[in-house]
Amino acid sequence: KMEVSQALILAQNSNFNIRKKAENQLEQLELENTQEFFKNLSNVLLGENYDNDVRRLAGLVLKNRLETKEKSSGSIFAYKWLLFVDIKSRNEIKNSIFNVFKSFSRIARRTASQVIAKITSIELSNG
Repeated sequence: KMEVSQALILAQNSNFNIRKKAENQLEQLELENTQEFFKNLSNVLLGENYDNDVRRLAGLVLKNRLETKEKSSGSIFAYKWLLFVDIKSRNEIKNSIFNVFKSFSRIARRTASQVIAKITSIELSNG
């Protein structure tokens, strides 16, 4: 079974089959435990030992998976952030992402700002 970080690395592979397998693994990890998946993504984004491209992908996957959209209309029908992540874990994830702003990586900081903007939007629109 692949770790989130390993799947993110392989999801950037130029080989279609390797990339597809990694993308499927990311989906599987999310389905198994959304809260843990989000925590792992935030930790990769925070991790200075990861390549900038992996950190950016972790942040973008997190940002894009916080909500679920209706495929045909694009309208939002569920906020995974609110449904599957308890308050304590939400705070841990937000703290991790805020700590990314201390990073030397401009790419990681920029990605973290996108994730925080999405979280803030979700939380403000849902009282």
